Amino acid sequence: MKDRRRRRRSIVAVMPLAVLAAICLTVGLFHLTRSSIDDASGNNRHLSLHYQKDDLSIPKDKHILNLLKAFDEAGPLSAPVPPIEISPYTLDDVISALPTFENVVGVVIYDPSSDKFILHYPNNMTWIGGCHKLVNSFKTLAHSLRSMFPERFTPDAAGNSPAELALAISSGDYPQVKLGKMGQVNWRTIRRNRNCYLAKKKACVPSDIAPVLQFGSAFRSPASYPTMIAMPMPQNNHLACFETYAASAHQVICPMHLPRDHGNPRGLVFEETVGLGWDDLIPSVVWRGTDFSYLRRFYSRLRQPDFGKDIGVKLNNKFSNEVDVNVAATRAIREVYGQLIPRWKSVVWTAEAEREAEEKQKELPEDSDEVVVPWANMKFASAMRAGLKTTPSEIPYYQEFEEHGIPASGEVMSLETLARYKYHIDTGGGGGTTWSGTLEKLGLPGLLMHHETPMKDYLHDKMV
Repeated sequence: MKDRRRRRRSIVAVMPLAVLAAICLTVGLFHLTRSSIDDASGNNRHLSLHYQKDDLSIPKDKHILNLLKAFDEAGPLSAPVPPIEISPYTLDDVISALPTFENVVGVVIYDPSSDKFILHYPNNMTWIGGCHKLVNSFKTLAHSLRSMFPERFTPDAAGNSPAELALAISSGDYPQVKLGKMGQVNWRTIRRNRNCYLAKKKACVPSDIAPVLQFGSAFRSPASYPTMIAMPMPQNNHLACFETYAASAHQVICPMHLPRDHGNPRGLVFEETVGLGWDDLIPSVVWRGTDFSYLRRFYSRLRQPDFGKDIGVKLNNKFSNEVDVNVAATRAIREVYGQLIPRWKSVVWTAEAEREAEEKQKELPEDSDEVVVPWANMKFASAMRAGLKTTPSEIPYYQEFEEHGIPASGEVMSLETLARYKYHIDTGGGGGTTWSGTLEKLGLPGLLMHHETPMKDYLHDKMV
């Protein structure tokens, strides 16, 4: 876990734009070298897209303040991310990336003869929910490349057609790399492949695979998949914002990357937005988010708690002599802490913080007006039910925990409300990261503790 805070607020809003510009400068210069395989369409389905040319533990405050002072004195970001070095590759190299994935992968081809971008994807690819992210990423990529590099896709003065272009792309909450399927590969093989990606010590795929643009969370260690490049996540406040920037000839910045005000209610919140300084903030670690799974294909044993097995049985046996049922339930869920997904681990810490605050409150004089604030306030503001986000307090599963002092359900907090707290954390969800939370919390007046996992997002390498 690493402590994070913005350097200069004005830089935070435009920093991701510099990241994509640097990446796209490299992408736009990719050249396709002819290979012995001219057409793989027999093994792939495809989608085509044609755009007209004119389309557009909490440290002491003193230590934190010293850290922030040194950080601010370091000055603004020195330069955009330098272009990634890309070696020449062939169509064979691009196609060789496909077998390393289970699904949510494809090959983007620019065909000069038809002036179309075409997405090929394997016939045997399972069409899962994450595939819509792949299609959206393909559409945005094609449009953005035309907008940013029009000369690359226009005949030259002599009338010669532009060169072909081939790119491997993938998407989803995290890379859907092949680990092995039950019935086809045994558990030993699956475990070996999974451990390879998590060990971060050696490449788990052939080194001659062409670059793969991963639109979503990617492996944090370059050793896991050396040619994978983290790209903006396919949602409104990331990839769509970059498309807006590209289509406007770098003149329009997405409102969600600009400061929030009456005319821009979806913007970022800064210290000036709420008028609060460090000393005005509530000294608690706060988090609100959705109860998602966590890197399920890599950490299949991590889970959500089962109230009956993890708490209910123990209340009737092991902790039956405990007078306070909330204390007993909190002790019971602590015993399975190591089996829980990270966001539920946060709930365990919050339960313990509340029990601790309750004991300290009892020690105060009866006429005292002081209110002991728990040091942790990390709860679920939403949960998935029948494919839709729902308030946890409306779901019996979460109600049972609440009735026994496990504060899984919390009120929804706006960015302005979150800005009142001194400490934040961006606990990873389904893809191992927080797609929106990290960027939003970098602007808040408090301190962000960055949850580091085997995955990263495209902007993490610029967080220093």
